[in-house]
Amino acid sequence: MTLTGEGPVTIAKLRHRVSASIQVADIDGDGADEVLVAGRSLQAFSAGLKRKRLRFPRGRRPFASTPAAVPGFGSAAVFVGCDDGRLYANTVEAAARGGVLVETGLDIYSSPVVFEHNGERLITFGSDDERIYCVRQDGTSLEGFPVSCGAFVSATPAVGDFDGDGAPEIVVGDWYGELHALRLDGKELPKFPFRLGQPTWSSVALADINGDGGLEAVVADRYLHAVSSNAEEVAGFPQLLGSYTVGSPIVVDGRGDGKATIVVASDKLYAVNGNGRPIAGFPVDLGAYQWASPLAVSKALSSELMFVAAGWDGKVWAISAGGKREELLATGGPIFSTPAVVATDKGACSLVAGSWDGRLYSRPLDGAKIDGRSWPRFSLTSVSLAPSDAPAWGRPSRAPTSSESTRAVTTGCVGLVTCTPR
Repeated sequence: MTLTGEGPVTIAKLRHRVSASIQVADIDGDGADEVLVAGRSLQAFSAGLKRKRLRFPRGRRPFASTPAAVPGFGSAAVFVGCDDGRLYANTVEAAARGGVLVETGLDIYSSPVVFEHNGERLITFGSDDERIYCVRQDGTSLEGFPVSCGAFVSATPAVGDFDGDGAPEIVVGDWYGELHALRLDGKELPKFPFRLGQPTWSSVALADINGDGGLEAVVADRYLHAVSSNAEEVAGFPQLLGSYTVGSPIVVDGRGDGKATIVVASDKLYAVNGNGRPIAGFPVDLGAYQWASPLAVSKALSSELMFVAAGWDGKVWAISAGGKREELLATGGPIFSTPAVVATDKGACSLVAGSWDGRLYSRPLDGAKIDGRSWPRFSLTSVSLAPSDAPAWGRPSRAPTSSESTRAVTTGCVGLVTCTPR
């Protein structure tokens, strides 16, 4: 499989640097995905980077988090955190308060995650006011929330049935280096918080990485950790990385053998199996530090998988499951946000990347179309249930279990784009 960019590069000039990762969602209900970019304002573009009208409140300061988009009847509900300490939304409930759904004490870098439990839509996120929030659609907190943890919470929470009791937990790290696993009453699971030991920017991926039937929390700092619901590092972890890591790991079937591959970007692109052993051909040196989380792209009718990674040198790379790399795109500034792959109006795929040069870049990808039948697309704040025939490890990061009481309402999964050949 090749992901070599073909055709001209389209560039849209913004009025701000791109720090938050790009979101992909059908925000206007026309059946086509839009690209959402957060900065001084929240902006929407087509896959070809034509600017689209988006009614959304403006913050007092720049938006800081990756937006979460929930499809609805007509337009989507969109939620995004801001440097002014507020969570903004375009919902009816937020409109009554000038677009503000929740006010916290400090910046919200943590991206909101929207999920449904027992028929009720809930939103969870962290704040630099050192608290973890879980609120209803009207902005009121669940009993027991917000939870104070004594350190900034800049990472995006993971939502899933971590302990296997049929109800979701909220799993997220903080700047004190503790990993929290909260029930929906605000109480920690036994033995949590778990001490990771270093400030945590990385967001958790929840997956059964070793085939034991339970979910592990995979997260990175100077090490790559895999923590069980019993608050223990699983066999083979932690794994020392070459640098402190900001980006979030993804868990995929990297080799088409039904077994978990954990991929994380740091000083290099690392890939290990569920026992912590490096995958042949990894780590891959891309020539620059990578802050952005990786993206995985596959063909629907093939086990072939490639990873997309972007670095401080402004370049976007495709890396094969065997570690072979090829350059997809070069921008004029560092890249800190995860790129996206979006379907065009002709059904093909385009790579979209934001840069600190204040521009948004789009380039068609060769030989692929998005297949929406399974694993539709990835974004850092989306929550989606895995297809019923997906392997156990393949539950998306930040996803609830398939219990009837919990259902995802946002689109996409975290990291994977499924494509079909032309």
